[in-house]
Amino acid sequence: NIGGGDALAGSLQAAQDLEQLLRRRIDELAGRSVNANSRKDLARLLYEDLALPVLERTSGGAPAVSLVALERFADSCDGSNGAADGRGVPQALLELRQAEKRVKALRRGVALEAQREAHANASSRDGGAAAAGGGAFSGAAPSTAAANDGAAGAAAGAAAAPASPILPFEDALVLIDGSGIIFRSYYAVPPLHRSDGTPVNALSGFCSTVNRVLMPELLTASRRSSVRVVCVMDPGSPREAQARVQAYEGYKADRGPCPEDLSPQFDLVKEAAQHYGFTVATPPPTHEADDLIATYVAAAREGRVPGVKNVIIISYDKDLMQLITDERETDAGGANGVIVRQMNPSHLSWSGPLEVEDQFGVRPKQLVDYLALVGDRSDCVPGVDGIGKKSASTLLGNFETLDGVLAAAVEGASGMSKKREETLRSEEGRANALLSRQLVELEERLVLPEAAATAPNPVPDLDDSRIVTVEDAKGAGLDNDGFVESVVAFLRRSELRSLATTLERKHGNGGTDWWET
Repeated sequence: NIGGGDALAGSLQAAQDLEQLLRRRIDELAGRSVNANSRKDLARLLYEDLALPVLERTSGGAPAVSLVALERFADSCDGSNGAADGRGVPQALLELRQAEKRVKALRRGVALEAQREAHANASSRDGGAAAAGGGAFSGAAPSTAAANDGAAGAAAGAAAAPASPILPFEDALVLIDGSGIIFRSYYAVPPLHRSDGTPVNALSGFCSTVNRVLMPELLTASRRSSVRVVCVMDPGSPREAQARVQAYEGYKADRGPCPEDLSPQFDLVKEAAQHYGFTVATPPPTHEADDLIATYVAAAREGRVPGVKNVIIISYDKDLMQLITDERETDAGGANGVIVRQMNPSHLSWSGPLEVEDQFGVRPKQLVDYLALVGDRSDCVPGVDGIGKKSASTLLGNFETLDGVLAAAVEGASGMSKKREETLRSEEGRANALLSRQLVELEERLVLPEAAATAPNPVPDLDDSRIVTVEDAKGAGLDNDGFVESVVAFLRRSELRSLATTLERKHGNGGTDWWET
């Protein structure tokens, strides 16, 4: 049961209750009824009722009510004043937006789980005939309208775009693409500095992402079973030491040096990850964070990370989608049946095999060969001149692999135009394809840090004790404050007041013990 139907339904109800609670809180802080889904009413609330300064404007010059504007308001004032001056409104609006995203994702998950169960029941009634068509992953997902109606609407939405069931966090290995989130946060969050001048905008974005995406799941998953979280960072080695640069000097050649105000934030993010109880891991100087993530995935599929049933990759990077398992393949999860999914932390969307196929026109196992043909501008991977996305997916649909495509070009097989045949048969075309595959394919055989591979999350400040179950947590003396306050104290030292106040209000002093939530 990949989707965990009962657990998803319970989580959906809790998320809907939280959404309604936040709407009531916003009304209380504003002193009137607020339509939080109306840009016009939000602009009136922020700039007329509360008389907040205009920190962001739209392209048309109007005061902005975007997430970026709300984040800047939240970070520029202490939400603890609450209703006294309305300054808690931006933070409450941010929390509402996050709650809305969570409700949307969970509604989709409930509908998908209902569809999976309906498909399984139909397969059982038909003597397995339906399963021969590809199992639960061969059908289309419910439409948005059907998903919003919950499980009852699942069967009615069979004509919509395909989607894969989401994964529960129980018994999961969670791999955070730390470097990717840091860079995205640095460019997305406006400049922020501590009073001593230390930049913290990337740190703020990283912690906000963890609080939004992982903290609710970790607090509940920890009471049920072990969950390992590893924050994987690039090694920060000189460019010339990297294996891919040695293979192709042009790899990522258009990227300048790390910005001066970003460099000091990497150590701050590592410190933050440790306060959250994550293991921080870096690959050797010759490789990248993506390679270490791939190594963790391989280890989980081979049974070298005990107790792991699911691997969840938190990242924006399409290159990591090559690691997603496809349940239509006989050896999808290795001998242990481990399922791998990727979550985009911005909008909490999940990517499985059907999403990969919908986005690229190929299956996850073909993604490396697809990128070898089309190239990747963001990483300066050359690809094959003249072959675009549609051509690549068609070629791989006909010939399965890059090797198959190159062999077909040599043999003059049908299913390939003469022009493409000549391109792929040429020395330059073949060389570029093989080189690009070498650059895109992730290394799965790096040496894993022993503790990170075999132990769950370390408990902060408890002599490297390890938390496996709630009983272990209680036995170690890790109460609500001991866990959350470690993070809150770090956030306050970093002068990220809004993040600290929100986390403490939800899970700190006066909150429900996290193993009872």
